[in-house]
Amino acid sequence: MKTFKRVTALFVLMVIAMAMFGCGQDESLDVAPTTSMVEVTPTIEPTEKPTEKPTATPTEKPTATPKPTVQAIFLSQSSMTLGLDETATLIATVSPANISTILQWSSSDPTVAEVDSSGKVTAKKQGLTVIRVQSDNGIVSVCNVEVKQKTGTVSGEVTWKYNSYVGYKPDTGAIVYLISRSVRELNSAVALGLTTGLPEGVYATKVNGSGAYIFDSIPVGSYEMVIISKNTNDNPSKVTESSNGWSIVYSLFSETDQEMALLTAQVYRVYTKFSLVVNENQTTTYSHAFGITYS
Repeated sequence: MKTFKRVTALFVLMVIAMAMFGCGQDESLDVAPTTSMVEVTPTIEPTEKPTEKPTATPTEKPTATPKPTVQAIFLSQSSMTLGLDETATLIATVSPANISTILQWSSSDPTVAEVDSSGKVTAKKQGLTVIRVQSDNGIVSVCNVEVKQKTGTVSGEVTWKYNSYVGYKPDTGAIVYLISRSVRELNSAVALGLTTGLPEGVYATKVNGSGAYIFDSIPVGSYEMVIISKNTNDNPSKVTESSNGWSIVYSLFSETDQEMALLTAQVYRVYTKFSLVVNENQTTTYSHAFGITYS
């Protein structure tokens, strides 16, 4: 009992001492109360996923039909021969038919023969060239063209009438000229009645002992024929620059050569035949009889 009381009294003293000790403690010695740190895990709001659009099913595009193109070009002729200044038209046909295309025409040598946009070929000079036609997609067809001098023959007889009793005789030595209508000037060789030194487009020959003459390989075309008689001198005084169809030929001479030509026409009987045509591979025949020389 006594022991219990002692323990109790001791406890009370300890409490009082502790209370007194706490009251006299310096405020600077206060110890901050311990803060209990509690880790807080933030709440993460769930991200709202966007609504996925449904994938569109691709629509298959229809396969385009390829545009038809030219596969071949056929020309109406694969080769041709033309005379000078002649023309011919090439017809181009495309395959497959009814295809719209632009055709381009060309000549490998336009100086020999040229071609226009419609296929018309015009011969320019002797030689060879290739006419080419091409479609817009590169298909080509060609025609070989040869330009050559197409020729013909002119022949006939020239006579003169000696008198009413003897009749006609060969006008041996008479000179026959063929003058192309393309000639624009004649020179003194023609004015003097010569057969050499003639300008281009003028041809000459002499009548033989039988009264015949012949021109071989004369280019086709229109000509004036001038015949200067060797034997007849029928009424030479009648021949002037405007007589006997001489005026056109006379006008082709220079002023100096006109005097010589007129003198020749007055010394020798001259006859002029106009618009004599030479055709390809044909013989044109023309004969002339001069008037009476001796009565």
